[in-house]
Amino acid sequence: MFWAALYLYVPVLPAHAERLDAGLVMVGAIVASYAIAQFLLRIPVGVSADLLGRRKPFVAAGLLFAALGAAVMALADTPWTLFAGRTITGVAAASWVISTVFFASYFPRDQTARGIAIISVVNSIALVAATSIGGQLADRWDADLVFVIAAAVGVLGVLFLLPIAEPKMRRHQAPSSRAYLEVATQPLLLMVSLISAFVHFANFATIFSFTLVYAARIGADAGELGLVTGAFLGAATLGTLGTMILVERRGYAFTILLGATALGIGLLLVPLSGTLTALLGLQLLAGAGRGLSATGLMALSISAVEPANRATAMGVYQAIYSIGMLTGPLLGGMIADWLGLGGVFYVSGALVLFGGALVHPTVRLFHRPALSPPAT
Repeated sequence: MFWAALYLYVPVLPAHAERLDAGLVMVGAIVASYAIAQFLLRIPVGVSADLLGRRKPFVAAGLLFAALGAAVMALADTPWTLFAGRTITGVAAASWVISTVFFASYFPRDQTARGIAIISVVNSIALVAATSIGGQLADRWDADLVFVIAAAVGVLGVLFLLPIAEPKMRRHQAPSSRAYLEVATQPLLLMVSLISAFVHFANFATIFSFTLVYAARIGADAGELGLVTGAFLGAATLGTLGTMILVERRGYAFTILLGATALGIGLLLVPLSGTLTALLGLQLLAGAGRGLSATGLMALSISAVEPANRATAMGVYQAIYSIGMLTGPLLGGMIADWLGLGGVFYVSGALVLFGGALVHPTVRLFHRPALSPPAT
């Protein structure tokens, strides 16, 4: 429900912004506004949750902000109001820092990758369903109704969350600024976060913004825009499931590199597609790559961190990769103005392949799994 509330309207958001007289740069800014609050809030949210020793209240707040942002966009009659509403949903998305470690806390320490993979699969399924249904709803009625439904789903999610019991968290040392600094400056965490920023730059410059503009220009209607997004996210779901198996059998480096290669190639070929069928095929390839790379990177980022400090580590990881979410649509709009729409895909694909090339040396040099007792 959290991700449905955030993504039900995503397939029609760029086109809706253009209908409100937004230019390509403004379309990019509206998509990018989702990342502003995430960049600013994810580290403070993660640290606060670790200090408080509670995670459920942050998850509930995320659902409520998702509903509020969708409600503002439902009432928007200018691009700037749309910008404001999407910015509020970025506040909601900052709580994903807590949701991931909240879910992972139900798993033994040696099954971190499995826990992250499962919650990522739920994430992907929600995105597939939300974007597919949202596109169809907008095609049948209009975008304003989709925003209203998204707001209602966010409120409903809070009601489902209320009876959930939260696992108790044990600490092996008292919290301190020095301990948090040590977590936040781990070389593995910082390098993995940087690579993830490249992946998220590509995702938000393409599939969540200018892939949809490209699809519309080659003749896709609102329902088909949902299909384009759904194909990408459906393949990402399968890639996420594959991460669970590949990490346990072949390790993080192989899994992430395989995903980055598929994602990068899938993006580089988009300007050569020309038809909706060819575009859908490339979305399947790129989506599978996204599932493998993004899930592997997320699990790797907290693999060497004490459970009691994982929200802090996840906050650092997600704050850094949100730089990619912010700059992807913004720079993508500028690149589209300078080089044409195809330039966005060439730059994005190249960045992903470069990030993939950094994975093996990063794992070899810095990956040292923590040896402390598992959380109970």
